[in-house]
Amino acid sequence: FIAFLLYCVSAFAVPLLCERRAGLVNAVAASVRIVFGNFAPALLWAALLGMLTIASVLLLPLLPLTLPWLAYASRALYRQALPPG
Repeated sequence: FIAFLLYCVSAFAVPLLCERRAGLVNAVAASVRIVFGNFAPALLWAALLGMLTIASVLLLPLLPLTLPWLAYASRALYRQALPPG
């Protein structure tokens, strides 16, 4: 439950804050709104992120391959949910 709450808060808020597109409260509110607005895909993506991260930590040589791939995919998801401009 706590992991899901952290995912809801940080999934889109961190990129919004890094790009300075929103303040803290607005970024967190937007992130929670997007996650709950697309609940099933967001839950599936969170599960996939968690499983792949745990699997790559257990099979350590995979970690340098999976982390950039997951970061790129998460960035693409962020760009699709909140296009620039």
